[in-house]
Amino acid sequence: MKHQKVLVCGTTGFSPEEMQQFQDAVTLIPMLYAANTSKPVKYNEQASETGHFHT
Repeated sequence: MKHQKVLVCGTTGFSPEEMQQFQDAVTLIPMLYAANTSKPVKYNEQASETGHFHT
């Protein structure tokens, strides 16, 4: 949060306290947290190729 950068996290195994830090951070910075990022990456690649973005 210190650097106000977008965060993409695909790591698992966080403690409840660490997960709370993610929940707090999402109010301040854009964030994607996913235990499995293969689907979001696939959809992003498809969308960038076709120009069709789903919101």
